[in-house]
Amino acid sequence: MFVGVLKTFRESRWRWLLAALAALCWTLAFPKAAVAGLGWLVAPLLLLATAGLSGREAFRWGFIAGFLHKLSSLYWLIYIPFPAGAITGWIALSAFFALLTGGWCWLCWYLWPGSALLTTPRSRHAALSEYAAPGVAARMHWMLAAAALWVTTEWMQGWLLTGFPWNFLGASQQRMTPLIQIASITGVHGVSFLMVWVGLSLGSSLTLLLHDPKRWAWRWELVFPFAVEAVVIWFGFVQMFRPMKVRGEITAALIQPSIPQLLLWDGKETPKRFARMLEHSGMAMNSKPSVIVWPEASLPAISEEQFRALTEFASSNRVWMILGADDAKAKSDQARDGYYYFNAALMLNPEGKVAGIYHKRHLVPFGEFVPFADWLPFLSRWLPIGDGFKAGKTVELFRLKNPDVVVAPLICFEDVFARESREAAQSDVDILLNLTNNGWFGESAAQWQHAQAAAFRAIETGLPLIRCTNNGLTCWIDPLGRFMDIFGTTGEAVYGEGFKVVRAPLLTKSNLPRTFYRAHGDLFTRACLAGSVVILFLCWNRKRKTKAA
Repeated sequence: MFVGVLKTFRESRWRWLLAALAALCWTLAFPKAAVAGLGWLVAPLLLLATAGLSGREAFRWGFIAGFLHKLSSLYWLIYIPFPAGAITGWIALSAFFALLTGGWCWLCWYLWPGSALLTTPRSRHAALSEYAAPGVAARMHWMLAAAALWVTTEWMQGWLLTGFPWNFLGASQQRMTPLIQIASITGVHGVSFLMVWVGLSLGSSLTLLLHDPKRWAWRWELVFPFAVEAVVIWFGFVQMFRPMKVRGEITAALIQPSIPQLLLWDGKETPKRFARMLEHSGMAMNSKPSVIVWPEASLPAISEEQFRALTEFASSNRVWMILGADDAKAKSDQARDGYYYFNAALMLNPEGKVAGIYHKRHLVPFGEFVPFADWLPFLSRWLPIGDGFKAGKTVELFRLKNPDVVVAPLICFEDVFARESREAAQSDVDILLNLTNNGWFGESAAQWQHAQAAAFRAIETGLPLIRCTNNGLTCWIDPLGRFMDIFGTTGEAVYGEGFKVVRAPLLTKSNLPRTFYRAHGDLFTRACLAGSVVILFLCWNRKRKTKAA
């Protein structure tokens, strides 16, 4: 894009500058900076940095930009208290997903409908004429194809190596409430699609304006995408001002212990930590909550005495409790065969009895389990997690009484996976509940980025989402994706210790799904995947025939 200035690209320092600028805008669009408007510049800057190059070179510069972005936005990975593994994982993960950015840049220019741009030095006028040559319709198809390809790369990021759907471009717009309501139909990928399409249209119109300021051709680049964006925003306002039918509310006391990760593994600190959390729970009872919630890993190992204290607390206060805990199950009837261990959520009823257990289904690779350990068992001996956890197989719902509430628990980063959240959001579910730790990452941007991604699960399912965390962000998110009742206010208070009592609405039960996405899932994403494959095949076939002729 912006090919009128590409003559200056004879020296690679300009490509370094543009690649770094694209990466910087991409990173600053997300927390903690959270300058959402910069996200719209990412796609045009990436294509500007890679214009006029061979496929291999376009891939290389796209990879560089993607790598710089991943390194800067995922810096919090190095806070994990295993320095060698943390740094290795940070670099490896950043490099792996930067391959997708490189691939996107290469394929976008492969699909360009005209001749290759600026592959040889030429005048500014000739370059701009070359860009304008294909015509409005051809360029529009190209920009739509580029947006569909972007969605495809995001889908791959959320699927490869069990998936890491973190910092999708559309998630950067979480605070733009009218804009993001389209996610109730398309999922978060619909917002990403719109951002890429509009961004490229703006770049294209600027290029045409440089070519011939007196002509109106550049204006046509903006009409269709801006009309669609206007409809999307109008739809968002309709959703915002549509009254919600509420049958009541649930009062939840969310305990945020703010335990450093190393202390979680210190057995000597366990009694003190346990007593402190019980103390916070006791103080929270003054608000008469319906349920008390402890975050993930609040009970990584619990003694019989501590479990008895919990059951006595629940029964004496006549309160429901949902706790993040480890769970074990014998591998067979023979005790010598050992146990499977699970990252679990445990529910106690007001009689102090276990009323439900959920086993986390989507585990963190190398953090909770070792990939390929069944075939390469030596890996388990090399890594500090050993054999790790076993994944749960089914969705489990927690059913509370007085008020009657059906809660769908999610653990750790399961709330950044749209599929897992949608599967949990069954027809009778009232609330999504996420228990997470995030103490691994200190007081970094990880907590905010996590919560920002989770907000789209509320929009996609049409359900409130309550988040109880170790050190932030403890809050609840309404069905429009807005943060409500965040623990603390600003700065360090968000990561502090204490409890927060929240009151989330219970929407009226209905036999009809609340959102299109909840009913039909990733139809939009599948359409982008299929469209990308078809477009690439048609382009390859056309170029093959051209060469043969």
